[in-house]
Amino acid sequence: MFQVKTPALVLDKRLLYKDEGNITLFTKSFGILRVAAAGVERQGAGLAAWTDPPASVTADITVHEEKSSGYGRLLTLSLRNYFPHIRSSYHDLSWFYFYCFILMHFLPCGVKSEKAYRLLRDVLKSQDSWGSGGKRDFGFAYFLVRFLKIEGLCAGFDRCVSCRKQFAVGETAYYLLNEQGLFCGGCSRKITRDSQKFATDSVSLDFLKLLPALYRTGTGPEAKILNLPEGLLRVNFEEREVLKIQQNSEQVESAFANINSYPKINDQTLAKVRNFLLIFLAPLL
Repeated sequence: MFQVKTPALVLDKRLLYKDEGNITLFTKSFGILRVAAAGVERQGAGLAAWTDPPASVTADITVHEEKSSGYGRLLTLSLRNYFPHIRSSYHDLSWFYFYCFILMHFLPCGVKSEKAYRLLRDVLKSQDSWGSGGKRDFGFAYFLVRFLKIEGLCAGFDRCVSCRKQFAVGETAYYLLNEQGLFCGGCSRKITRDSQKFATDSVSLDFLKLLPALYRTGTGPEAKILNLPEGLLRVNFEEREVLKIQQNSEQVESAFANINSYPKINDQTLAKVRNFLLIFLAPLL
């Protein structure tokens, strides 16, 4: 075991017995760690006050020599940001738990992912000025598009994944479940002629059952009206512009400003992008 001080984001807290509990931290130094701690429910104790998610902290932890184990012990911490704007909104809090669900599903414990750490930190910090449903949809879309790019789970949204032709301005693209990008019209027509394609691409799962965090607050990304497509899903030019700008931007604020410079991109477009990304995510889970 060795001791280290590192910036961290509190993702989850579970009480085990008496005042002993497990805290899930997304650390800048070691990725996601599950750390044991005493005093997590003791009234007046610092570990009780500042370990409710979400929170940005500087944590003193002991880590096993085999860091990939993903386990350690939390000794002390100091608060950096309590994200009161997220705590005051059921919608924002449900989105936060959804971010955690994605991170903990894809990132192995104890494996460093500094880009993903910065992404979550920046998205959470930016949400203090997002009051509308459209801006919440944008926040989720930005997080997921950037995360997919960081993890290499998406081939991109600016060209056909089959023929590699770049989409023209105004061109509609098409998506098929289990693919990692979009198709042009010509390639999508070839796919529809292959009757076996759809049989192998069906998703035999209830996507909503994989999102238990959304039921904690009774809110979420309108997932209850989400229908997985049986065939090709159309993704129009405006939706692709939202995806492209977010994927290529390093800052959430600049991406939002660029997207809103397009007159045809509005809250409805952002909601359609959000639903497309939920559909895109379903086969990966």
